[in-house]
Amino acid sequence: MKYSYQIIPEHKLVIEIVTGEVTVEELIRKTETVFTDPAYKPGFIAMMDFRQAVSRMSKVELYSYTSLVSKTEFFGISKAAVITHDPRLVALSQIFKQRMPNQDIFETFSTIEAAAKFVGNPIVLNYLSDD
Repeated sequence: MKYSYQIIPEHKLVIEIVTGEVTVEELIRKTETVFTDPAYKPGFIAMMDFRQAVSRMSKVELYSYTSLVSKTEFFGISKAAVITHDPRLVALSQIFKQRMPNQDIFETFSTIEAAAKFVGNPIVLNYLSDD
């Protein structure tokens, strides 16, 4: 798995791009990297582009990831959108959503435009596109 992220403080936005085969270990490392970045603040909107990624995680592994993330002060306080075409990632995203205290702030999409509309921040379209 490869990933990059950009924190845009003036828009309270985090954009993550993940490619390749996603494992739970790499997903944990990615999340810890973003959460420990000094520019990151709780309440920033997250846009996670997984369109070029495929899951290599099991449902049980996802549960362990959810348990770990839910213990942080950042879990479930701001909107987050996952953009993916991988059916397995769509299913796992829905399982993740079901474990959130506020399910209205997390959703999975197939386009950047729909995700940007969900999070209410059209600035996203300046950083990601559906091309």
